Amino acid sequence: YFTKVPGMKEQLIDAVCDAQLAAADKTSKTGNIIVMGGKECGKTRLISGLIPAICKELNLEASKVAYVFADQINGKNVAEIVRKMSGGFLVIENANQLAKETVNQLNKAMEFRTDGLIVIIEDEKIGMRKLIARFPKFTSKFTSMINIPVFTNDELVNFAKIYTRENGYTIDQMAM
Repeated sequence: YFTKVPGMKEQLIDAVCDAQLAAADKTSKTGNIIVMGGKECGKTRLISGLIPAICKELNLEASKVAYVFADQINGKNVAEIVRKMSGGFLVIENANQLAKETVNQLNKAMEFRTDGLIVIIEDEKIGMRKLIARFPKFTSKFTSMINIPVFTNDELVNFAKIYTRENGYTIDQMAM
């Protein structure tokens, strides 16, 4: 879906390459990814396509993936979550909702051996900018940023065409 959007292909390639370079370290100090864009713009859909692409590049057969909302992990044992997810992907949605204590624990846990756990945080642009401003040390571990632009009508129509085709349907000219 996203590679046809101007500027997206380069951002996606950079994120995959960055994850590949960081994999040798076996920690999560680098190679993590920020995804931001408007409300309902497809951030989660993009991430769910990006993870298999990274796995393919890193020659990972299958990988552990967890999608959580920030408010679900606030107050939890973050070090234990990171240990359980080691070598996989931890996707944190609505990242601006992360509590200071959770960020501090996650930041510390990412310094140690995580078998290359890739943390992906996502939020709307304004929320992500607030998170970056509040926790610069933490967000410096996120060495790739994917910024989903506002789509044109033609791009939205193209998404609809692809989506319907993938689900075994077609769109007639009247619908176009």
